[in-house]
Amino acid sequence: REDWAFRTTYNYADRYFIEYNGAYNGSEKFSPENRFAFFNSGAIGWMVSEEPFMKFFREKKIVDMLKVRASYGEIGSDQLGPDPFDSSRRWLYMNQWAYGGHTVMDLNHTESIYTWYRESAIGNKDIQWEVVKKLNIGIDYSFLEGLFAGSVEFFRDVRSNIFVYGGDRSIPSYFGGTPPSVNKGKIRTSGYELELRINKTFANDLRLWGNFSMTHARNKVLVKDDQALRPAYQKSAGHSVNQYTSYIDAGFIQSYDQLFGAPAHDANDSQKLVGDYYIVDFNGDGVVDNKDQAPYGYTNSPENTFNATVGFEWKGFS
Repeated sequence: REDWAFRTTYNYADRYFIEYNGAYNGSEKFSPENRFAFFNSGAIGWMVSEEPFMKFFREKKIVDMLKVRASYGEIGSDQLGPDPFDSSRRWLYMNQWAYGGHTVMDLNHTESIYTWYRESAIGNKDIQWEVVKKLNIGIDYSFLEGLFAGSVEFFRDVRSNIFVYGGDRSIPSYFGGTPPSVNKGKIRTSGYELELRINKTFANDLRLWGNFSMTHARNKVLVKDDQALRPAYQKSAGHSVNQYTSYIDAGFIQSYDQLFGAPAHDANDSQKLVGDYYIVDFNGDGVVDNKDQAPYGYTNSPENTFNATVGFEWKGFS
């Protein structure tokens, strides 16, 4: 791994800020054509509280600090899989060869006396960096001599060139082996984060404080190596990562007429009774089976997280 980075900043009168960063990264996990890539980022900031028209609010100690900022950046990753120390995924851009095994020569399964080389893995010279593009827009504030402080931030991340291991691809089994790995995936994550800090010191040196934060984040799979002929509701693209699927019910079976008119189940159909759930034949093929499980509810990752911490300090006690 080889990394080169630089950073430059500019500050004008403690009111206007500019920053630019660049990184030139190289990884032996990719072919010479894709080994090196340049990733850059930038940020701008405006300290509104330092403007002349905010002088009245500063003097009256209403506004301590008010800053508006925005940043955009790119980050590259060469981690090809969940385990960064998995050596089997180190040379995926090259064809892999193995020694061993014998050819069957006839219908009696007589083995050849010769041991042969075989192609054990198919390489893909176009394997390259995963890239995350991050956009953040935020406001930092502090009011009433630090009584209230915190930030409001909106973010949007787009991860592209997501690595897909060959064994996880949607390739028919008659391909004859494990297909080559590819960069074929794209996910968008967006949301916001709120933070509030409260700090109050009383005349008897008692200080009360509290930190409160809330984050909302939602993602969506934009591109995935789904099977082309699958219906849209069975594909990952268009839904959240790890989206739950479930049978959909339309209430309870209310009568014997509704019972006999309900779609057949592929298992235990004769056990249906009045009072059971009426399971929807989602794909309309006349049978309720595992193909009728559709996206439902949320994922195993919460969209909203909350955090609160409160405390006090007084004469060395806290």
